[in-house]
Amino acid sequence: MTGASLHRKNTNSGRPRTTFYGIKVRLESGEVGRVKEILE
Repeated sequence: MTGASLHRKNTNSGRPRTTFYGIKVRLESGEVGRVKEILE
């Protein structure tokens, strides 16, 4: 729960770390296809 709150805060700040964290979460969720689309 705390991680989600921090992620939202970082997203509002627009920090590069947030993007990496978001991709990491998607990888762990198995959404590799979406990550590839974002990177491209």
